[in-house]
Amino acid sequence: ELKNLQSAFFVDFGKAYKDMEDFDIDEIRGSAGLSFSFLSPFGGITINFSVPFNDDESDKTEGFQFRLGSL
Repeated sequence: ELKNLQSAFFVDFGKAYKDMEDFDIDEIRGSAGLSFSFLSPFGGITINFSVPFNDDESDKTEGFQFRLGSL
């Protein structure tokens, strides 16, 4: 039984602009993925998998993240 396991599906969009006049909807970046969190006897463990879309070759992307210590 894995009652201490939680999972989530996420979709995220965004882009930062200095001025609203610079806004261009074609420049908005996005990603979708899965997140798993487990509360172990030693602390929280979180694993994220994501796939970017509408990314540019100059973007820094992460398809996998692993975190220990907090949820």
